[in-house]
Amino acid sequence: MKTSQLTEYSKNLIKGMRIRSFAYAAAVLSVPLFFRLAEAAGASIVLYCTDIKPTELLFSDNRIWRVFTIICTLLKYIASAPLIIASAGWFTDLCRIEKELKFHSLSEILSDCRMLGKSIAVMLAVKLVLMLFFLPSGIFVGFAWNMIFSGSSRGIFYGIHCVSMALFSVGMWIWAMLGMAAVPFVAARNMHAGVWAIISQSFRIMKGRRKGLICIAVLKGIPMLALVTIPFMLGSFFAAVSLYINICIKEAEYDEWVKVHSKNGNTDNASELSAWKGRDFKTSADKAETPE
Repeated sequence: MKTSQLTEYSKNLIKGMRIRSFAYAAAVLSVPLFFRLAEAAGASIVLYCTDIKPTELLFSDNRIWRVFTIICTLLKYIASAPLIIASAGWFTDLCRIEKELKFHSLSEILSDCRMLGKSIAVMLAVKLVLMLFFLPSGIFVGFAWNMIFSGSSRGIFYGIHCVSMALFSVGMWIWAMLGMAAVPFVAARNMHAGVWAIISQSFRIMKGRRKGLICIAVLKGIPMLALVTIPFMLGSFFAAVSLYINICIKEAEYDEWVKVHSKNGNTDNASELSAWKGRDFKTSADKAETPE
């Protein structure tokens, strides 16, 4: 199925639920934004009360500022982690793909200490992996800065190579970020799975399927750059991404099913699985019941 067809189908899914879909999508984005604004407000107070420069905030030895930023970061993860997983479950349920599964609501996750802790641990692990992938780019940028401005021809030569390696590292970071796009959806399906098992499963699901996610992000993200279109398109954007990732999960399940049953010649539910493999939203049995 083409990206335009998938996005059009996702628009039909949120009909009659646009306000609620926007609320879930906006909540996922507003929590990190709130704590970023809190950090900006704290930085403004520090700059107003002291004589340090804005760039010195990154390397400040002020203990109060360090504690404040650490607290904001921890609160951001604690507040956003259960909300992200609950939103992934809600949008998955909206896609009507996993009818036999019951997804946990935000209140259920918050009221269960084990699920809350698992959601926070999963999101922290994701941030840790992304930080490890992004760290080489910062190191190469630092080397490139020192070498290029050293003035020597050899330094410029090595500096250019460091820039290329920094760009490659950024590409690997984007690759890892797209590979972990399915983490909230995998966690919403099985909150009792291990943290690293969820992340590794997400990488397996998104293997060879990152391009479609990029196409959706470009197709739905560019119109939202106008800002005034965000209230009208944010819910459908999340619905399109959720629908695509859930289709990717179904495809991965089909591939796994084929590997397990190909030798046994087992063809149970083959028509249903092949329908998802072809990214069709109706199985052959459903099409037979549809009147012409």
